[in-house]
Amino acid sequence: MKAIRKEGSKAEIGQKDFKNYIYGKICFRVENYVASTNIHEKFDVIFCLSTIKYIHLTFGDQGVKTTFLKAYAQLEENGLLIIDP
Repeated sequence: MKAIRKEGSKAEIGQKDFKNYIYGKICFRVENYVASTNIHEKFDVIFCLSTIKYIHLTFGDQGVKTTFLKAYAQLEENGLLIIDP
């Protein structure tokens, strides 16, 4: 991936390089977060959209607590946990 200057606009960077920059920064996953043991990765933002209800139905109160504790452990300093109740 090419280095991108922060002061450059999207037009100066070029469409292909801009897409590579964005796709290199965003990752989407589908996994059983409550049962996963990989908590060593760090993230700037964690989205839990329309999932807390299903975690509670499947794993109960302990599953929700586990999810919040894991998310807290995986967030970078000043990271964001965005949930949709």
